[in-house]
Amino acid sequence: MLSKLPQEEVARRCERANVSWSPVARPQDLYGDAHLLASGGLIDVFISQVGGENGPKVGLPALPVEFGTPRQRPGLRRQSPRMGEHNDEILAEAGYTPAGIAGLREANVIASAG
Repeated sequence: MLSKLPQEEVARRCERANVSWSPVARPQDLYGDAHLLASGGLIDVFISQVGGENGPKVGLPALPVEFGTPRQRPGLRRQSPRMGEHNDEILAEAGYTPAGIAGLREANVIASAG
């Protein structure tokens, strides 16, 4: 069992077997992890209460999978939306008319983008 081995021995065995590993004890330890930094394992994401590119940029772990011969990792397709950014498109797809969407906005049922 790995739990019975000293950490140094587990690290040595992982390196010998070419298994990615890291001594991560807390989530914030990920941001300085040499393996993640070297392999592009962190994706830059903007974090804010309102979404979009209004907050600080942080690195969040990417999915630990690779595809194809070039072993590409799936990346971030787009940043989190700002509050209300896609309301009109989503409500239109749900069958609301432009007048109905405007009525929801006027009644403060939905947020305005911005």
